[in-house]
Amino acid sequence: MKLKEKDARNLEEWYAGKELTSDWFTSKVPHWTTHLKGFTKRPIRFLELGSFEGRSAIFILNHFPQAHLTCIDLFNGEFENRFDSNLAEFGDRVTKLKGKAISHLDDLIAQKKRYQIIYLDAGKMRDPTLVMSIMAWAMLREGGVMIWDDYQWKLDRPADQRPHDAINAFLDYKAGEYDVLWKGSQVMIRRKPI
Repeated sequence: MKLKEKDARNLEEWYAGKELTSDWFTSKVPHWTTHLKGFTKRPIRFLELGSFEGRSAIFILNHFPQAHLTCIDLFNGEFENRFDSNLAEFGDRVTKLKGKAISHLDDLIAQKKRYQIIYLDAGKMRDPTLVMSIMAWAMLREGGVMIWDDYQWKLDRPADQRPHDAINAFLDYKAGEYDVLWKGSQVMIRRKPI
């Protein structure tokens, strides 16, 4: 799927003046704008596990202007400074949680938080990915969308050192409870009503 000219212009404007050193996200934007268009003008709660410098967060907060975004990341050193600077303009529309995703997910579940969209891009190891997936699912609203990044990342690595098999295991475990919206470099599913 190709990036639309309008989306390319928006991204150029949204990222202008930001300090971003890597771009693993822009190639996914056409799929996001296609499959998430029903959320664009709604006041949604969005959870992102793994935010790095904030490139995807900048997109989320601009593309979904009524969204509140919770970002969980280790936010180490210079990456935290870049994230803070890049997201400063969004003020209280973004909540930053620093530390391990599983610990924060446990807290969010205890607080009974619920989200319309959850994006999992934290960690690359199989077992933590499976645990995070199960925990995140517990907070995903019916009709909500869950997205995993890195589905095709380093498929030549041992199975325990890549998220691919964890994502497949989760999809098998929850078979019948979701519809697949897209499966490629990412996996995007919509939770069915119970």
